Amino acid sequence: MLLVLQASTGWEAPTMAIALVVIALAFVAIAVTVAAVGIAALRQMRRMEDQLGEVKGELRDTMHEVRRFAHHAGNAARLVHRETRRFARTSRSLQADVRAGADAVRRRMDDVGALFDVVYEEVADAALGATDFVRKLRRGGGVVRRLRRFLAPGR
Repeated sequence: MLLVLQASTGWEAPTMAIALVVIALAFVAIAVTVAAVGIAALRQMRRMEDQLGEVKGELRDTMHEVRRFAHHAGNAARLVHRETRRFARTSRSLQADVRAGADAVRRRMDDVGALFDVVYEEVADAALGATDFVRKLRRGGGVVRRLRRFLAPGR
């Protein structure tokens, strides 16, 4: 090949040298571009790292607040559950007392009803007896007047 190159005309070697310089410059341009892109990417990555650090700090704070809220919500739920159980217990107790009171009132009303029946019978018997007595007294009034006349002739 060297022999072929020596035999060629004089314009080919400078053209090849220029082409090699252009190729080398292209490689340098590519290297500079890659370096510039790498530096820009590195800067962007640092900015993103800073932003991620901020997000990480905010997430840490948020998670802390969420845990705190969950703790308080759990306490509130336990309190509501406990108070609801107590309310249900009190309600059942009150219902039992009301039922017992209603049963006692029913028994008393039955007793009062029976007492009224007995009193009614007694009053009715007494009224009938009094009526009978008054009738007998009226009928017997003529007998008493005659006895008076007989015993006390001046009257």
